[in-house]
Amino acid sequence: MKTKTPKGELTQKKLLGIAKDYFYKYGYKNTTMAKIANEAGISAGNLTYHFSSKDKLLQMIFDEYNEKILEFVEKNILDVNDPMYLEKKYMCMGMIFNTNILKDEKTTSFFKYVMKDHSLYDIVAKSMDPIYKEIADKYSLRMSFPLVYRYITRADQEARKSILLTYIEDRKKMPELDMSMLMMHYSMQFLGIPEINYYKMGISCYTLLLKSDFSHIKLLQ
Repeated sequence: MKTKTPKGELTQKKLLGIAKDYFYKYGYKNTTMAKIANEAGISAGNLTYHFSSKDKLLQMIFDEYNEKILEFVEKNILDVNDPMYLEKKYMCMGMIFNTNILKDEKTTSFFKYVMKDHSLYDIVAKSMDPIYKEIADKYSLRMSFPLVYRYITRADQEARKSILLTYIEDRKKMPELDMSMLMMHYSMQFLGIPEINYYKMGISCYTLLLKSDFSHIKLLQ
């Protein structure tokens, strides 16, 4: 994306806000670039200067969502001196990411469509890369090799996608936070993190999040 001037950054923020509102109200499929441009009072060409496609908007929305979650977790949940800081960051972020999306019906509907018709890996992988690599380095995991890294991380994201879609489509649901904890457990096993480490931090993360209010962190709206 091109470097933005302060005015350009304000325009980009405005466009992103409109896109979130439209995605929330009308869904991804029914929201067009033309509608976003019209709402913003700019030409379609001006819109594509800032965002070349809906997928570019989508990428920034998920990037911003992850950034807000990370900021909240680092400030309110984690202790930087905790020897399990990295693993707890990965787990707590994943649990908040899923829980807040699944607690709102319209956001869930939007997310379901995106998961089915777009690659969840391609949408969130960029923001997850730093944490994946930190974990791979800490544990000298097999995914330290570039090609294997691509296969393992893609498989992890696709496994999460399948679990989430099953959860959304299942009428008999466990609480969102419980499901998120279960999913992160299997995700960490898949990556190769020793199970004993999961148990050391899993309950801790779950208990801390139960006591925390992170409902203000939203994907859309």
